[in-house]
Amino acid sequence: RKGLFESEEREVFHKFQLSTYDAYHCTINPEAGYPFEIFFSKQWDELFSGIFGVPTSQDTLASFHHHTVGSKDGWVHNDFALCSFRENRREDGVNPWYYQCVYEDSSPDQQPNTFKRMRAITLMYYLFNDPWQDDDGGETGLYAGKDKTDLVAKIAPINNRLFAFQVSPFSFHAFLSNKGSSRNTIIQWLHADPAIMLQSYPGHEPVRWPDFQKAR
Repeated sequence: RKGLFESEEREVFHKFQLSTYDAYHCTINPEAGYPFEIFFSKQWDELFSGIFGVPTSQDTLASFHHHTVGSKDGWVHNDFALCSFRENRREDGVNPWYYQCVYEDSSPDQQPNTFKRMRAITLMYYLFNDPWQDDDGGETGLYAGKDKTDLVAKIAPINNRLFAFQVSPFSFHAFLSNKGSSRNTIIQWLHADPAIMLQSYPGHEPVRWPDFQKAR
């Protein structure tokens, strides 16, 4: 109802300031209450931590993503990135990011009173979409490598579908252009201590900002 904004504005959908991701987004306020409170609950975090066997730190970020019809393909990336948080935990121990600091920051000393986490589990919940047809596009593409020719599968944006995957140096994915209708999702990242993530993938380093945002 408030429209789409080209510049960054809280509490409304505003354009990603990236040439590699043609979408609007709005970070979900963790105090918004029902029905979004489930995404910020300890039980939700522990559910996916158990499914994937990843000891999460219960630091999280959830955001609406909206692609207007004809949005361009996204860039192939793996989410294996360092992020910044401030300590602001709820009573159950979950620490949601909500503008306390710059999230897209992998520098060791740029922001005081922050700590680093890595994306460990990605959740994509598709909602408020028109009935999907095979030629509509708007899928999440899964790739065997970082090149667009490495496409191996597509996840269709069917309402009430939850797509989750463990983040790794090899979890390559990208948005595929939507030709038929707009696409709406809730995107959430559950995070873990960088030491745990890097121990799981020896020989690999986290992707740094802004390199993470560059087209592949």
